[in-house]
Amino acid sequence: MKNIVILIATAFVLTACSSPKNTYYTLNAPDVSATTAMAQKTSILVGPVTIPTILDTPQLVSSDSSNQVTVYEYRRWAGSLKSDIERVVAADLSRDLATQNVWSYTQSPFVHYDYQVFIDVQKMDSKLGDSVLLEVLWTIKPTHTKSGPTAGKDTHTAKRKGGASDKQQITGRSVVREPVSGSGFEALVAAQSRAFDKATLDIAKAIRTD
Repeated sequence: MKNIVILIATAFVLTACSSPKNTYYTLNAPDVSATTAMAQKTSILVGPVTIPTILDTPQLVSSDSSNQVTVYEYRRWAGSLKSDIERVVAADLSRDLATQNVWSYTQSPFVHYDYQVFIDVQKMDSKLGDSVLLEVLWTIKPTHTKSGPTAGKDTHTAKRKGGASDKQQITGRSVVREPVSGSGFEALVAAQSRAFDKATLDIAKAIRTD
C-alpha cells in the first residue's frame, strides 16, 4: 500500500512538472520623447477600441491560408488586448505628434481633451512566420464640432464632417500588411505592434492637417 501511495505521488509530481505554463505577451509601445512640437495644450484621448469577437479573448489567435483560426491556450495577452491597443496607439500618437498630452481611454482620469480618437479594428489576421494583415477604421472627433454640410475628401478613404469655421470630425480607414520576421510568437506580436504603428501614422497626419 505504501508503495502504491509513493507511485501515485510520483506520478502527480511528474504530471505537474510537465504541464504547460502560460506565456504572456504585450504589444510594443515606443519610447516617447519630451519634445513638444505641437501646442502643449493640445490633448488627445485614444479610445474606446473595438475588436472582432474572435480576438476579444485572453489567448493569442492566429490564422492560416485556409481561413482556419487557432486559439493558443497557453499563449496569452498580459492584459486586455483592447486596452493594449489603446496604450500603443496613444504612445505612437504622442511620438508622432511630439506631444505628451495623449492618454488612453481606459486609463485616463481626464475629462477635458481636444480630440478623441475612436478605433475600430475590423481585421487582424496574424499568420505565424508570415505576416499580419491589419484593417482599422478610425474616427477623430474634436471636442467642439459644428454641424454643417458634409465635404467628402479622400486621404486614406478619409472623410471630414462639419462647418468650415470649426474643427471637423475626420474618419478614415487604414490597411497595413506587415511581414513577420521570425517563426515564434514574439516575432508575431512584434509585427502586430509595427502594424498599429503604421496605422497610427495615418491618424497623426489627419490630426496635424485638421
